[in-house]
Amino acid sequence: MKKFGKKMLFVATAACCALFFGACNASRSNEETWTDRGEVVATVNGANVYEANVEIFISQSLEILAWDHFTMFGDFEIDFENEFEPGVSFGDAVRREAVRLAAFFTVSETWADDLNIHLAAQDRENLQNYHDELLSFMTAEQLDEALRSDGFRGVDHLLALYGTQIRLEHMVDYFVDNPSRFEYFGFDEYMAEDIFAAAALQAEELLERARSGEDFSTLVATYGQDPGAVAQPDGYTFTPGTMVSEFEDALVLLEIMEISDIVQTQFGFHIIKRVEPNPDNLMIGVAEEGMELLGAKHILISTPEGSPATLEARMAEGVFRGLEERTENADFVFLPALSGVSLGDCCE
Repeated sequence: MKKFGKKMLFVATAACCALFFGACNASRSNEETWTDRGEVVATVNGANVYEANVEIFISQSLEILAWDHFTMFGDFEIDFENEFEPGVSFGDAVRREAVRLAAFFTVSETWADDLNIHLAAQDRENLQNYHDELLSFMTAEQLDEALRSDGFRGVDHLLALYGTQIRLEHMVDYFVDNPSRFEYFGFDEYMAEDIFAAAALQAEELLERARSGEDFSTLVATYGQDPGAVAQPDGYTFTPGTMVSEFEDALVLLEIMEISDIVQTQFGFHIIKRVEPNPDNLMIGVAEEGMELLGAKHILISTPEGSPATLEARMAEGVFRGLEERTENADFVFLPALSGVSLGDCCE
């Protein structure tokens, strides 16, 4: 979700989580251990959105809306009192956008609660170990200052968000074990294990035929699902770094005219045959003397476009997409306290 920007990236990096994915039993215990949440400034589907979580998204919200402001008022000197939409100043529009971004965490916890997914004892221990690790190379005062400079209300705030991320990792595991319970509309084709299984089986059959001596170019033209490869019967010629890494890593291990094992990338299953490069047919740019060139033909059996290869990776993206959809379709109520949320030193 690219629009979450630097603050969310900080959370994900600091927490050492691969997902954008609280302590003790359910999100309620987050509230017990983290008291500096500020006022309730909005609700999303009836669940509270707190001032502290909104604050960390103010700068990103401003980035999202600044271009709209420039387009409307023709001046990048922003007046936060200007009416951005009927009855809403630009400053309040920034706050509302920050609520929508912060609501991602609220929706995450609500979904986890619905599935009865909570933190285990090992998770609580990991949170404590992470806290201890932070304190191993800075004092508590230095850590607090660093976090507050980045918009957090201290280490308890960071750990509460980290706890939400961990709960969502458990949610991914839950759906991997119970895929029939996953109910994200429109994701069935993307998730379907049989699509990948069928593609892998077809690739295995074509590999056997290619290695048994059938004409490789004919197999490409008949079964290949890369239009570019079909249109280039002599194969691709390209410089290193042009293709995805899995493809090139397999290619460079081959001798000329050797056929690879099946190579899986984000595009599907490839059977690669290394060929002599043709400098007159360079994919991008013009070949120069001494330039390193690679040549390859390949049969591609595609899988759903852009889909991660493993069930766990596909489910992780599915949960993320489901959270996006739930957040976008949520019922937001902006409370009077929202107008008191600080817009930060750069905005006031």
